[in-house]
Amino acid sequence: MTNPEGIRHLKSVGRFDWERIFERVPTGPLGIKPTTKYVGWVLARYSTAETGGQIHPGRERLATVIGKSVRTIDGALDELCDVGLLELVRKGGRGAGGRGFATEYRLTLPSDLSDRMTLLDLHSDDLPSIDHSQPTASDDRGANADQSQSTASDQSDHSQLSTPSLAVLGSTTRSGLHPTNHLHQSIFTNQEPVSPPNRNVSRASADKREGEEALILKDLAGAGLDDDEANSVLSHALDDSTTTTTPRRRLQLPAYLAHCRDAVKAQRRSVFEAGAKCEDHPTEAAANCRSCQADRKVGERDLRYVGKHQPQCSVCLAPLVGYPTGARTCNGCAEVKSA
Repeated sequence: MTNPEGIRHLKSVGRFDWERIFERVPTGPLGIKPTTKYVGWVLARYSTAETGGQIHPGRERLATVIGKSVRTIDGALDELCDVGLLELVRKGGRGAGGRGFATEYRLTLPSDLSDRMTLLDLHSDDLPSIDHSQPTASDDRGANADQSQSTASDQSDHSQLSTPSLAVLGSTTRSGLHPTNHLHQSIFTNQEPVSPPNRNVSRASADKREGEEALILKDLAGAGLDDDEANSVLSHALDDSTTTTTPRRRLQLPAYLAHCRDAVKAQRRSVFEAGAKCEDHPTEAAANCRSCQADRKVGERDLRYVGKHQPQCSVCLAPLVGYPTGARTCNGCAEVKSA
């Protein structure tokens, strides 16, 4: 519940507790937009189970996964933050080394959620108890925010945001409210019904993105990159939200391509140094050993032994692919031995 001063508290929660509350949030004029709820479910998949934090998939990646435009993703992120179900932790940009990084969010539950909308009556006996007695830093930021009433133009801006309005901490949203303060009631009342999305346009946009990515992978293959490195470089370019140019145009610049390749190598090196090593290929990380994946493609390794030692026949040393755990010899050698 809100405190006597009427200041909203945001409480960080784990992913699964957040999802149990989020499923009760209604959609439509008295709740959030259906697309916003879909974006919320996808964001939860990127969060840590214990704290609900470290959410930084990148706007373009979200747009690709969900099949919506980046502008629609921005609007959904803004709405989740305005309601208090999401909090901006760090604004994305480009670091000192020139490498871009995505904006980071975390899952939160606002203290006035049930006051602002009528939650769906689902699993009410299993709802977690959220203690809002200890305000977070976001409460202090929202204590003196403007409480003015929103206008019709504010409502229009809310549904047509092109970039996250919560990008800079301490700033106000387009409706004049700080992201951690009360959400305008007018956002959920006296609002025109949300028109259903044009499925044909969404499908065409998704097909266009897939075609663009296929062309990028073809260009990268022509530049001498193998499939694994090409996909990693493409993912890095898609996550780069620091420029408005298309990923393909950026990757056609030799300097930018070299930057992406260096970033991918640095990321792999950090993963390798921090994680376990492959038992059969000590120079590869166990989590994504490329040599093990190559063995799988030619049928010389089971999926369960990626990053681990692949058992071999004690007689002919052939890999025991498809054999039960504990097998010592292949069928051919076993028949010879029994004969």
